[in-house]
Amino acid sequence: PEPAPADFVVRGGGGLGLRPEGYLCAAEDLVASGPDLAQLVHRWPGLTLPMAVLYGDRDAILDWKVHGEGIVGQVAGAELEVMDGRGHMPPVTAPEETADFIRRLAARAS
Repeated sequence: PEPAPADFVVRGGGGLGLRPEGYLCAAEDLVASGPDLAQLVHRWPGLTLPMAVLYGDRDAILDWKVHGEGIVGQVAGAELEVMDGRGHMPPVTAPEETADFIRRLAARAS
């Protein structure tokens, strides 16, 4: 839904994923995470820390209705904020809105 900024390869770190060792490490992490991820999800209801998650409503990789609502439905007190018209990279494509989200949470925590 949102094109990557022209400087994404540098500013967003996209170029790091193109290095052979970076690609291989990411692939190994993905393969290794399968069994562990399922175990972690079952522990979400026991979390007692303040939590908020930020999603773009047009994220084509992680659906906020499935993943965002999924985690806040299992963690007591967790909050979900959904950004209109945003995709998977709010810190890169909407840095000020993302920073405002973090500032609001930090102000509440202090």
